[in-house]
Amino acid sequence: MSKLMPKNNDSAVILDEKLSETLFGSSADFVKHYNSGLINKQAEEVVGILNEVLETYKNVKLQGKTIVFVSQSQIELNEVFNEVSKWNFWYRIWETVSELVSDGTLNDNDLVGFANPSTGSLMKVENEDGQDVFVNVSNERLYRSSEENLLEMLAMDGSEDEYGAHVFRVSDVLGLNFDFIHSVHSAVMENSILG
Repeated sequence: MSKLMPKNNDSAVILDEKLSETLFGSSADFVKHYNSGLINKQAEEVVGILNEVLETYKNVKLQGKTIVFVSQSQIELNEVFNEVSKWNFWYRIWETVSELVSDGTLNDNDLVGFANPSTGSLMKVENEDGQDVFVNVSNERLYRSSEENLLEMLAMDGSEDEYGAHVFRVSDVLGLNFDFIHSVHSAVMENSILG
C-alpha cells in the first residue's frame, strides 16, 4: 500500500489520534479495512471516517466502493489546475480594472469591491454626504459567490466589517504580477501531446 500524503500534517495527526481510539487504529489501517470488504461501508461511523480520510489526504479518492491512491503526477496536475483557476479569477478583475483606469473611470487610489454578489459587478466606493456608498463601474459579471474566498487574497483588513463587502485598492489589483503565466504556458506547450 502507498503511503498517505496529508494535505495538512496537523489535520492528519488529529485524525490518527481519533482513529487510535477505534477498531481501525489509524488512517492507513482504515484504508486497509475499508478496501478489504469486511466492514459495512454504509455504517454511519464508516462513512464519516471515509469522508475525513478523503478530506485529510491528497493522494486518495473513492473509486466505486474502493479507496484508491492517486499518483504524484495526478496530485500535481490537480494542484496546478486549482491554482491557475484562482489566477484566472484575478486576471478577469485585473483586466477590467486596467480598462477602467485607462478610460479615467478609476484611479490608483480608488477602493473597489463586490457589494452585490447577485450581480457580480465591480463597484467603486464613493463618499456621498459623509456616507460610503457603492457605485457600479462595470456591468460585466466578474464575481461568483463560489469565488468569495479568493477576494480575501487582496481585501483590505476589516473591509468586510466596515463596508459589508471585500474592498481592495485599485493599485493593489494593478500590482498583481502575471509574468509566471507565460512560463507555465511555455512549459505546457513544450510538452503538449498534440505536438
